[in-house]
This record gives sequence, structure tokens and C-alpha cells, in this order.
Amino acid sequence: MEPASSGVEVEPEQQYLGQRSEANATVQITAPPETGYYVRTVAEYRYLAVLPPSAIQALHSVHPWLAVGTISGVIGAAFALPLVLLFGTGTILNATAKTNDSGGETIMSDDDNRHGVASTSDKRLAGLRRFVAARYTTIVVALVVLLLIGGAFTATTLAGPDTEGDQERVVWTDSGEFTHSAVVQNDTEAFEQGDVLENRGTYFTRVSPELDVEYEYRHETANGTVDVETELLLILQSSDGEEVYWELTESLDSEQSASIAAGDSHTVASSVDVSDLQERVERIQENLGADPGETDARIVARSEIEGTVENQSVSHVREDVLVITPDGETYSVDTTMDDTGFGDRSETVAGTAERSSLRTLGAPLLFVVSLVGLVGVVGAEKRGHLQIPADTRHHADRRKFDDWITTGSLPASLADQPTIEVDSLEGLVDVAIDSDRRVIEDSSAECYYVTEDSILYKYEPAADSAGTQEDGSDSEGDRDEESDPAA
Repeated sequence: MEPASSGVEVEPEQQYLGQRSEANATVQITAPPETGYYVRTVAEYRYLAVLPPSAIQALHSVHPWLAVGTISGVIGAAFALPLVLLFGTGTILNATAKTNDSGGETIMSDDDNRHGVASTSDKRLAGLRRFVAARYTTIVVALVVLLLIGGAFTATTLAGPDTEGDQERVVWTDSGEFTHSAVVQNDTEAFEQGDVLENRGTYFTRVSPELDVEYEYRHETANGTVDVETELLLILQSSDGEEVYWELTESLDSEQSASIAAGDSHTVASSVDVSDLQERVERIQENLGADPGETDARIVARSEIEGTVENQSVSHVREDVLVITPDGETYSVDTTMDDTGFGDRSETVAGTAERSSLRTLGAPLLFVVSLVGLVGVVGAEKRGHLQIPADTRHHADRRKFDDWITTGSLPASLADQPTIEVDSLEGLVDVAIDSDRRVIEDSSAECYYVTEDSILYKYEPAADSAGTQEDGSDSEGDRDEESDPAA
């Protein structure tokens, strides 16, 4: 485990863990001097302890992939060495028998014992070779797929930092409020001059034509401060609810406040003369020559909020509206507040990724085993070790179809029948099955026969394997003939 970014210290950086054991490490993070959003990362590398810790540390100091490759090679060698010791690396030998001329008894010379008798392991490997040869393409494709899967998981598990991305939702709440009032400017029986009418739904235009408006913004999220700039806009417009016919906008006032904490407020105030607003509206309608829709005046408090909440940068814009609707001798006041009341934002933050032991151990094992298997299969095919000699196929077929074969000899009267040469014992057994006959093995002539309707079907192993040794090379006799042009 080691720091992957600045401002992080890890103690200790290297630990050895046994099976199902646990260990603790201390991670110390230094807070930056300025408030903001920062990401601190710790990289964790996990290696199988098949080498001394000092050796793994030396390889890792060069590059993590060097440590992964070396450990994978050691594991691969541990898998390959037992196979080499058990099966060897030479050419597979197969047993062949010779019959003497005197009594038909099978005898084996010293040379036969050295080259022709297959051990139990040779027989097993021969069977494996036949299996691989028959399914070569499928096995190669499967090993390539497993190799890619194992390599991908090994790269992300062993050589990658032990961190993952996560989404964290940062939420802050705020609120806004309008307060309004009007001072009575003329004495009446109902009101005295100087009286203050506050937060009423309806005001009298002749008695209190000037409306004072104050807007208060309040930040309500703990663990954070924000900077706020609020501008009061006066908007005169005529509309029918769907279409705006005309609109005028002007700024009344603006205020800025910095580092507002939870519970603090920010205010901005202004005033409008409703009588003047009515006169402006009448002039506009007179200039236009029409009075479409309904006319009102809106005071919009537009606040831009930026800051840091719970160590995350936030930015938000809110708009609250106070609507003034003149109606002859009175005017009504109503508010439309930003009903969201909060802002939210998702941030990608660093988190700890939990890895299973199956992935940690299985990924490199899958990679190594697939690599060793792929190299072995392709190498065996390139060197011709997957080519099955004819006599090997014959001995395997002889054991496989033993239930259909009877030992005997061919009568001389049948030797002159029309003969069809069959190229394999399996093909001759198919003929016997189709004709409901037995296959006759003539051990003295080293031939197999099936008779049907005066036709003799014949398979001769010697002709199938003539001039070819177990490794597929030419026999000595063939080589002599080729080297002697006079022959």
C-alpha cells in the first residue's frame, strides 16, 4: 500500500498476510490550506507470496507489472514442471509387436523394448494427444478467451489501485422571503398620515402609493458557507398567461454577501411608486393603441449562490417573485417563491473497493494456466506432436472395436474374390455393421476381412503405416532408397 497522490502518508507500506488473516495500516491525510474539493488516493497492490518479500519489493520498485509477470511465471513453472517430469518431453512411443515365422509367438527384441513399448504414462499422453488433435481449433479458441479474461482481471486486480469511483450527492437547503409595507401619506378617517401598513394583500393607491419591498435570503445547510449576490429586477409586462405582448425590465438594486454560514441571512431592499407604474402602463398602452391581456408589475429577486458545502463545491441560482397587480384605486400584492428550496449535485469521489479472494488469486492463476496451455498446444501442433501415426490409430481402433472382431484365417477359396481395400479399421467395422457380419482378423497375414455377396472387404494395417515411424518420419529403408538413385 502506497500513496498515489500528494498529501497522503501510509504506515507501513508493506505487509505480509497469511490465509484469512487481517492487518491494519495507518493512512494520514494532510488537509489543504484552502477550502475546496480535493481527492486523495491510496494505491494497494496485492501479490501472491511465492517469492521472498524482498524480491517482490525489488520487482515492484521497478514496475508493478514486472512483479506480476515474474510471479505469474513462477506459478506457471510450478504447473508445467510436474507435467514434464511425469510425461517427459520426447516423442511419444507406441508398442508394436512382431511375430516369428516358426510358431506365431510374439517376441520383443531389446530394440523393440526400447522403442516400441509404451509405458502407462505414454498411453495416457497418447490419448490426450488424440483428444487435442480432434478438437484443436476449439481448444485454442477457448484458451485464448480464458487468457484474455484472466489477463484483464489480473490487470485490474493486482496492478491497479485499490480504489473505485462512487457517486456522492451533496444537498444544501436555502429559503427566500419577501416583506412589504406602505406608509400612509394622507390623513383619512381610516388611517392617519405616517401609519405603516405591512404585508397586506391589498393596498390603497391614493393613500399609500409607494410600496417598500425587502427580500431576505437565508442559507440553512450546516458545514458550509456560501457567497450570495441578489439583484432586484422590476418587470412590467402584459400577457394573457400563455403569450407575453410586451415587457420592460429594469434593475432596482443589488447586494452582495460573502461567506454566509448556516442560519445567516442576506437582504436587499427597494421601493416602487405604484402610481408612477400605472401612469407608465397607460402611456405604453396609448402608444401601442391597444390594451391586450392583463398588465402587472413583478419584482424578481434573482440570487446567485456559490460556495462550499460539506467540502464540495456548490453553485445554485434561485428566483423569487413578488407580483403587484394595479386595479384602479387599489393594488394587490402576491408572492411566488422558488419552491425547490434546495440545490443538489453529484460528485465522483474516491472509495475503497472490496476484492474477493477468488478474484485476487483466481485471476493470475487463470491467466498463467491459460498461457501455459496455449503455448503447449500450439507448440505441439507446430512440432507435429499432434499428428497421430497410422499404427497408433490402428491399435486404438483395435481396442475400440474389439467386440466386432473375431480372430481367424481367410480360406484360400475366398482369396480370389473381388476385393475392396478399406483405408481404416473403423471403416471396415462400419461395413460389418451395415451387413450384419463379423470382422475377421487374420493375424498371420496381419489383415482384416469382411465378406458380403462374393465381395471381399479388406483392411491391411501394414499398408496404412508402411514407411512411417512413430514420429511421422520416413523409415530407414525409405531413406536408403531415396539416397540410392540406382535402386
